[in-house]
Order: sequence, then structure tokens, then C-alpha cells
Amino acid sequence: MISFLNKETKAKILGTYPLQFWVLIAGMVIDALGAALFSSLFSLFFKERFGIRNLDIGLIIVASVLVSLISSPIAGTASDRVGRKKVLVLSLFLSGLSIVGLAFADKLWQAVLLLLLDGLVSPLYGPAAETIISDVVPSGKYRDAYSILRVFKNLARMLGPGLGGLLAEKSFSVLLLTDGATSFVFLLLVLVFVQETLTRAQREAGKRTGYGKMLRHRAYITFAVLYSLAFVAQSQMTINVAIYLKAEGLPLHDYGVLMMWAGAVIAVCQVPLIKASKSLPANRLLAVGAMSGGIGVWLAGYLPANTLVLLIPVTIFAFGGIFIGPIGSAYAAAIAPEGMRGRYLSMMPILAGIGYAIGIPVIGHLMDISLCHTAWWIILMVGIVDAVGFWILLPPVTRDEVQHER
Repeated sequence: MISFLNKETKAKILGTYPLQFWVLIAGMVIDALGAALFSSLFSLFFKERFGIRNLDIGLIIVASVLVSLISSPIAGTASDRVGRKKVLVLSLFLSGLSIVGLAFADKLWQAVLLLLLDGLVSPLYGPAAETIISDVVPSGKYRDAYSILRVFKNLARMLGPGLGGLLAEKSFSVLLLTDGATSFVFLLLVLVFVQETLTRAQREAGKRTGYGKMLRHRAYITFAVLYSLAFVAQSQMTINVAIYLKAEGLPLHDYGVLMMWAGAVIAVCQVPLIKASKSLPANRLLAVGAMSGGIGVWLAGYLPANTLVLLIPVTIFAFGGIFIGPIGSAYAAAIAPEGMRGRYLSMMPILAGIGYAIGIPVIGHLMDISLCHTAWWIILMVGIVDAVGFWILLPPVTRDEVQHER
């Protein structure tokens, strides 16, 4: 998996990170490849199989987010009090089962129920795995570790959309079965190689703390609001922009190529940019990510639906993803109090899901009533406002400031 690195870099990385880190990287990469087959074609699957409106697709996403609001706090508490591995195993099994079932759903209500099950469990295994990573990696290496994770996941995502487009042209069922199988492969790796990392001290500390402490944590609440707002823009490229570009005449295969390009940009630039920006506060980097996401989506809606031209907004959008994901996870892990890291990281997919739940139906409805250009201007303004918020309102993350905020 790291064969493309030179010997010195490879030796340095392998000497820095433990085996469990690399096993989780491998499992999350395999699962990300499966998810990438379907995620960028999610809206097209529902439109082609069931013929529903863009607004209906958005409402399904809202429902999925709402059920995740129920499960994530429970899973976060279980991760801190019972064990990270148990949460990881259960969520992978149920997620794989729901996606495999979706391949055979021929009625809308069946597909919605299976997606709700997936929405209930799929946001949980990523944070559980990232919590294990934060347990086995020194805190000073959080940015680098999450950046490495992001690089390898995006190598998988780079291949996923193109392959997914080819599979979808033949059969969405084969595509979904492949996606489900990758979750079971990840599950097997966890069962065989991953050890529980929750310590007795962390378990006891976790039993003494609840989500009320998180709600009183001003730095985290500020981060949570701004991080959710970032995904109002980030969510558009793989849902509403995909629908819009297809309606404008862009072939499905070409859209897959553009998503592969976005993954390639992240894979190549992620680690060098994170290392080069190591001395910069996290809030400034998150501001860059928020602004890039808004500008990328806005340009994708305004430029001609030509594959070469669209490389410009897709590249800008990809730079937003470079910072929002890994820096956001590193920030949350860094400011989490003792015994609450699992709960803080378990909220990450919920925060992203809130952004999806707000952005997808609103922008989808504007597209349904032929106000596409208005929609893209709204996304640009959201990106600008969010960037200003990160820059001005979010406390920087240095060790002293983290301790003070706690």
C-alpha cells in the first residue's frame, strides 16, 4: 500500500506508526473503495430505479441523518465505556448487511428502510476506527496520521467513481453487492488483527462524564456549528452537482473521471500540504477548506458542462477536502477531554450529516423549481461565511490552549 514511497520515507513512516494503525488504514481503504462505487451515484440510483424527485432524495438523506442522531451518541458512549472494537465490529456487520439488502430492493419503501439502517450504523465504524488511531498514535502526530488515512482513502475513492459508473451502466445490484462485500472484508481484518485500545483509566473516566460536558465545551460547540456548515457546500458535489451536470449533458462516465481526478489531487497533495502547514493553526486551515468547497461548487454550476473545463472547480473543491476532513478530526481529538475521545469523534459523521441534511434538500428544491444559479450563489455565500467563522470564532489548537479550553 505504501510501495510508491521511497525507502527512507517508507522506513520513517513504518517506524512511527504501529501495526494496528496500518491494519485500520487497510480496512478503511477497502471499505472506502466500496463506498465510493455507490456514493457518487446515490442520487442517480434513486432517480433511475424509483423515479423520484431531487427533493425526495434530499428528504431521504435527512431521514438518514435523523436516525444517525439517535445511534451516534449511544455508540460514542459505548466506545468510551465498553470498547472501541465492539462498536467497530457491530457497525461494520450491520452496514454491510444493509447495503447487500439494498441490491435486492425493488420497492421504494424497502430501499428507504435499508438506507435508514445503514444511516443508523455506517457513521459509527469510521469514528470508532479513528478513535483507535488516536489511542495508538501520539497526539503530536494526529494531523499526520489523519492525513495519511485521508490519502489512502482517496486513492480508493479515486478508483471508485469510475469503476462505479461502469458497474452502474450494467447493474446497480452488482455495484451494491460489491460495496457490501468490502464492509465484510474490513470486518474480518478487525476481528483478526485489531486489539481493544480502551484502557481501564479511560473507561473509568468515561463513566464519570456525559454529553452535557460536551455541550458546555465552547470551543467544541463553535467547531461543531462551523464544521456542519462546511458540509452544506461539501455535500453538493456528489449529489446535486452530479444531477445538474448530467442534465446539462455531461456523460456519467465523465463525471466519474472528474471524481477520480478529485481523489488524485487529494492523494498527491494531502501529506505535503499538511506537513507544510504544520505550524499554522487548525482554524486557519479549516477556513481555507470551507472557502475552497464553496468556490468549487459555485464554479461547477456556472462553467460549461465540459470535462476539461470542470477540472478547475473540481480541483478547487478537492483542496477543500484536503483540510476539512483530517484537520477537523485532529482538532476534535485534540480538544476532547480524558475519557470522551470516542464521543467527540463519534459526532463527526453527525456534524457532516447535518450539513448534508440542510444542504441537499434546500439546493435540490431550488433545482427542481429551476433556480440552479441561485442555488450555486447560496453555496458560495455559505463557504465565505463559514470561512470567516473558522478564522475569527474558532480558538486555535495549541497544547496550552487545548488544556485551557478543557
